[in-house]
Amino acid sequence: MIKVDRTAALMLILLSMFVVTSSLRLVTASGPVYIRADGSVDPPGSPLQRNGDLYTLSGNITSDSDGIVIEKGNIIIDGNGYTVKGGPDGKAFYVYGIDNVTVRNTRTEGFSYGIYLESTSRNIIYGNNLTGSTYDGIGLFDSIDNIISFNHMKENGWSGVNLYFSSGNNISGNSITNNYYGISMYSSENSSIFHNNFINNTDQISSDASPNVWDEGYPSGGNYWNDYTGADLYRGPYQNETGSDGIGDTPYSLYGSDADHYPLMKPYAGPHDMGIKAFISKTVVAENYSTTVSINVTIINYGEQAETFNFTLQTNTTIQEQTLTLVSRNSTTLTFSWNTISFPKGNYIINAYASPVPGETDTTDNTYIGWIVITIPGDVDGNGKVDMKDIGWICKAYGSTPGHPKWSPNADINDDGKVDMKDIGYACMHYGQHYP
Repeated sequence: MIKVDRTAALMLILLSMFVVTSSLRLVTASGPVYIRADGSVDPPGSPLQRNGDLYTLSGNITSDSDGIVIEKGNIIIDGNGYTVKGGPDGKAFYVYGIDNVTVRNTRTEGFSYGIYLESTSRNIIYGNNLTGSTYDGIGLFDSIDNIISFNHMKENGWSGVNLYFSSGNNISGNSITNNYYGISMYSSENSSIFHNNFINNTDQISSDASPNVWDEGYPSGGNYWNDYTGADLYRGPYQNETGSDGIGDTPYSLYGSDADHYPLMKPYAGPHDMGIKAFISKTVVAENYSTTVSINVTIINYGEQAETFNFTLQTNTTIQEQTLTLVSRNSTTLTFSWNTISFPKGNYIINAYASPVPGETDTTDNTYIGWIVITIPGDVDGNGKVDMKDIGWICKAYGSTPGHPKWSPNADINDDGKVDMKDIGYACMHYGQHYP
């Protein structure tokens, strides 16, 4: 009996060693995968399938040196959503001395560079996610006339895109986020850089003042910079026509004489993009008082052509529905008045909605939701009771009228355009009341 138990135990130990060894084999990094000059994939059996000049990943690649080394030009590599993962000593994609290579739909993690191009031209880097490189998401060295579009470069140690002695490139539609530099460049000029979203990089740009173009003119616009502090009160090529257009009224200064003359006010989301902003004149009103609330809704066409869409404004019931047309980079402001005297106490939702237009991908700002509270006279903060906090709000705004720094429309209980002793009196009359 003891002998059988010992045998079984030995078998379990050997089996566990086999499982651990097998598991280690599955995660052990390998060397690079090559696309040789004759088009063959080396080593054979790698998860990179060839069909003519199209190479498609059929699985993830993990490497302790370079990931995919490309020695043949005029090809397309489709990552098919798979990941090329490695350490800090290699390059996920390495292109040297050949031209016309497309790398698309791939994820890279780690490595020193996500995609490295040297002494090459006319390549297309499209739709990739390049994360956590020691140096750059995309590095271009002595390379010209490349297209870098709709990639996500995030949390790379040096820059999202690095241009070094590289000129005449098109860099557009990219999301460049949380890198040390958004774009770094040295002796690199005449590139077109527009419709990119620069978000939370330690420094958005590092440059030796190489001249480049940072916008595509009006109405197409430039880039989104999350640290831009300008306003959007005007529109037009000279930003001197009344009305918002989703473009900042003043340029975003870069280095030397370079500037983004048409900085975007929201992240670029494609050529078709609608948005809504709204302002409610008073959000807390007194029951049984004749109060007229103004609801100002501004609808902006951030896109590059005229759009026709449906607009709806609702509270508990529909206030207005209509079909509107806005030309490119234009806005319209609609003003609605609501007299609340016949409405009982309660919370009323204000919902403004612009229907998505064909091709629109960012619909998060097509809807505005606000609220109006109808409550006890003197309940300035809308919490259903009149207490010293409400008296404090009124005292803080005391003596103010619209336009004054202290003006608070909610503290104007009787809606006569000023905060005075009458408002304090109304609050005192109802002091201590609450509902329910």
